[in-house]
Amino acid sequence: MYITTKTIESDGFINRNMFHPKAGLHPSGRIHLAIQTIGSGDYFGPVEYSFSDDHGQSWSKPAAIQELGWLKQENSPAEYQGVCDTVVNHDPQHDCMVFLGHSVFYKDDRFMDTQGTWNKEDTAPELRRRGCYSVLLPDGSWTPRALLEPPEFANHVIFMCGCGQRIVHKNGEWLIAFYGRESLATPYCFVTVCRMKFNGRKFEFIERGNLLELHNNRGLLEPSLLEFGGQTLITLRAEDGHAYWSKSSDGLHYAPIQPWKFDDGTFLETSSTQQHWLFNQNKLFLSYTRKNEVNSQLVRFRAPLYIAEVDPLSMELIKSTEQVVFPIEGDLNKPSEVLLSGNFMPLQIKDGRWIITDGQCMSAAPFISKFKVAFIDL
Repeated sequence: MYITTKTIESDGFINRNMFHPKAGLHPSGRIHLAIQTIGSGDYFGPVEYSFSDDHGQSWSKPAAIQELGWLKQENSPAEYQGVCDTVVNHDPQHDCMVFLGHSVFYKDDRFMDTQGTWNKEDTAPELRRRGCYSVLLPDGSWTPRALLEPPEFANHVIFMCGCGQRIVHKNGEWLIAFYGRESLATPYCFVTVCRMKFNGRKFEFIERGNLLELHNNRGLLEPSLLEFGGQTLITLRAEDGHAYWSKSSDGLHYAPIQPWKFDDGTFLETSSTQQHWLFNQNKLFLSYTRKNEVNSQLVRFRAPLYIAEVDPLSMELIKSTEQVVFPIEGDLNKPSEVLLSGNFMPLQIKDGRWIITDGQCMSAAPFISKFKVAFIDL
């Protein structure tokens, strides 16, 4: 495995606090990117669009996607509805790019915690958070913002799919992993995978699989999917000091979740942070953050960012293959000034060649960040 990294310092990325960049590849070779600013915890600006025509080496100046901007709320506890955690996928049947994230609410120049998890004064379960998307059509136009809301979950306070890797088939069917919460009385989020049909502009729900659950803190969050070796794999963010995985033979129904471990028997000790998949023709990899010998003071151990090969039979991380993607940058004696990973996204450019985009950000004001790209040959 060979890794190089680059900090993008072009117009629109410097002197702005850019966060969770996530990219999708068009068959033409153009990489389409969703990115947005961050002002404080989960307080994001409108979703912006950039592209690269040189495999991620340079990027166009980000421009706001009007369809994924802030919407003024009338007669509502919130002032604005925004969109965040947007992931970009190419749909081969319709040759379009789907920008799919989820809704978020703001008031008083801050994130509005509508579920009351951290701020009971914000509790507003009627403001349901949902998957929402806009499509960049082949003619360069954008479709109006639309919700992704399977009927069974229409009354849930949360049913979202941001930050996850999805599976897009050539026949217009998608597998999308959601995490949801029925009501404020059920504090744990569950995960389920839905099969959806996409017609080039809208999604139609077909069916869903079983529910995966973990009754600890907020439960299971931000799942990512991959088809590999004739099975569908899922990796899951959790808040009990572990991360989890499972397998499915049909893409919908998954075995009981298992905690990620290394092949030396030790657990992957992490803290409420995403993991994502990479692969080549015959090898499987996982990218993640974890606690190490020096980063215990960093928020959720979110530096450095690692990658390791996964044994596809035992589903153990092969410790000897672990490498750092983005090293710790900053003074560990001043942890609030260290640049953190955790909202990154891998993208396959061609067989064996991947990039990982990351908006590394300080954990406290002024939230200085850097947009970084890793180039990985597996």
